[in-house]
Amino acid sequence: SIMTPAEQNFFRQLQQEYGEKYLIFPQINLDKLLEVDGNKNNYRARNRIAQKSVDFILADKETLSTQLVVELDDWTHKLDTRKRRDEFVEKLLEDSEIEIQRFKLD
Repeated sequence: SIMTPAEQNFFRQLQQEYGEKYLIFPQINLDKLLEVDGNKNNYRARNRIAQKSVDFILADKETLSTQLVVELDDWTHKLDTRKRRDEFVEKLLEDSEIEIQRFKLD
């Protein structure tokens, strides 16, 4: 499966709560959500973004535009490397005016 059991359960919850209004997509790479200048100097930035994904996006059913990014935070999000990754992703989304919502998994 492309999702862990915890992600599958959360996906079902998202479907119940938001499925009538939004399309819900799991495991979306950031390079699909964000635009990076095509300049060769940005090759490194594009690669760094392409290597990151978010757990879910909620997209408008008509336009397919991203309305919300949903991230699930398990114990790994307490690690320093993961914290840096989360800060990087949050900054990118903020700069692109895409809202992010985090949920803690037990």
